[in-house]
Amino acid sequence: FVFKDLYWALFSFLLIFIYMTVVTNSIFLATLGMTHIFLSFFCTYAIYKTAIHWLAGVGWFPFLLWLGLFVICGIGADDIFVYVDAWRQSQVVLPKSTPLANRISWVHRRASVAMFITSFTTACAFFSNTVNYVIPVGLFGAFMALLVVLNYVLVCTMFPAVVVIYHFFLEDRTWKTMLRWPVHGPGAGKCCPLSIYTPPSLSAVHELDEDAITGGWSGPQLRPVEKFFESIFAPGLFRMRNAVVGACTVLTLGVLFGYTLQMQKETSKVNLWPKWYPMEVYRNADDEGWPDHYDTSWGC
Repeated sequence: FVFKDLYWALFSFLLIFIYMTVVTNSIFLATLGMTHIFLSFFCTYAIYKTAIHWLAGVGWFPFLLWLGLFVICGIGADDIFVYVDAWRQSQVVLPKSTPLANRISWVHRRASVAMFITSFTTACAFFSNTVNYVIPVGLFGAFMALLVVLNYVLVCTMFPAVVVIYHFFLEDRTWKTMLRWPVHGPGAGKCCPLSIYTPPSLSAVHELDEDAITGGWSGPQLRPVEKFFESIFAPGLFRMRNAVVGACTVLTLGVLFGYTLQMQKETSKVNLWPKWYPMEVYRNADDEGWPDHYDTSWGC
């Protein structure tokens, strides 16, 4: 029965992936979208294990919390649909000459507000379960609230970068040319040129005169800290970007999977309710043995 249910679980993930591929019209976006959804679950698991061990001194992970993986798949897929829809709207609303940074900023502002409202209300609904006297239900509420928050953080930080990569390398390519690298380099002929960034509004994006901005600057001089980040830190980080991203990815995945591999069955007795709760009193008394004259059915 366990393997039969596992097959149904894998089938549900596959169904979500196929539906996400159809809606976004991209296997790349669907794959990276599912990746960030699963990554949010593992991040939440790592934080939960650390927090519960620090607060309660136990590493108990109720089986109910695994249901959060199915819930967050639906929530995360909905967030991806909202972001992709905002990206498609930007191609219609904004001029084709709009710089890519301006377009992403417009999309991010438009999508993040909608996703924040739904994520905030959902997280509050789950967090309200923490007052439940049934401890697994309370832990499930706290775990799911944190999971929804981390999913929102990742969809606002990781997925925009995924969309940019998709825009430069895959958006205008057909299935026949998908395996061939672009002849004229990444981003050739795209509607979004790489240009200087200016904060856009939701109604319109104004084109910039880069020469006028860089040549007519008369503002205050940069402070030493600002000069360090502008001339030393940022260029150095950009040159080493591949190594930094690779190292951070390996470190993050190593920590998350390390916590996952440490999962083990809880051997000590875990209280499902507060100690004063009648059902918990019954469980403790039943383990220690009831007096012969005590009727457990009627409690007298």
